[in-house]
Amino acid sequence: MRDRKRFVLPLHGGPPVFTPATRNRQADVRTALRTLLDRGKAAGELRADLTPEDLIVATSLLSRPLPGTGDRDGLARRQIDLMINGLGPTAPSAEGQSC
Repeated sequence: MRDRKRFVLPLHGGPPVFTPATRNRQADVRTALRTLLDRGKAAGELRADLTPEDLIVATSLLSRPLPGTGDRDGLARRQIDLMINGLGPTAPSAEGQSC
């Protein structure tokens, strides 16, 4: 969320940055995400069909909250919590939250 202006907002109409260095960074991000997802899947913590693109799209959506919301960062943190911890009937303990 901290770097959303540089990395995500171009997806929403901001100035696109399509340099070779940017393409290389995008590939690096996908590789890093794939490695993390593979570890999570192997540990049984993540669903088998989760892809780097899924996380990139979710981050893109979270980077641009609805207009008129007061606390945009708070809203984004809440949505991250819901995405990570799900929509179940009970909230995880405060110790398990990383948002």
